[in-house]
Amino acid sequence: MKKLMRIIGKLFFASLIIASCSNEAKNCLEDVLEITGNNFRGSCKVGGASGNAAITVDGGSAKVSYSAMGYSATERGVLENLELKDGGKGNTYRIVGDWNNKDAGDGSFYLEVYGADKPNTVYLAIKGGSWMYFCNMKLSDDDFNKFIAILSIQ
Repeated sequence: MKKLMRIIGKLFFASLIIASCSNEAKNCLEDVLEITGNNFRGSCKVGGASGNAAITVDGGSAKVSYSAMGYSATERGVLENLELKDGGKGNTYRIVGDWNNKDAGDGSFYLEVYGADKPNTVYLAIKGGSWMYFCNMKLSDDDFNKFIAILSIQ
């Protein structure tokens, strides 16, 4: 019985750690969206076609309206399993997760610092098997520093 209680205690502690990680990533996403805004204008690649995309991120969901080669569509999905992952540029985390698309195929969500070759720029993407919606957003020095502060690795 004691052994079972220890195992249950360890499982409970592990679930708290997992929940706090996803809550931390979601909180960071919400803080970042206060800086960048919720609307991102960028590009799409669907199959072999390129076009334009508008991505709206609202905490737990994302909507993409895109057009390529005369075809237009809007897809909506829920952001789940958000995590902070090391590997962003400038000693920062990136926010990654799943995009469970209600209208078509599921994908992955990314939001990160772009890199030294594009200063003050953040990168947002939703990617699937044969498609990708993405945006590079240039921020002011002040907003970029706020963005970095939120995603800094301590």
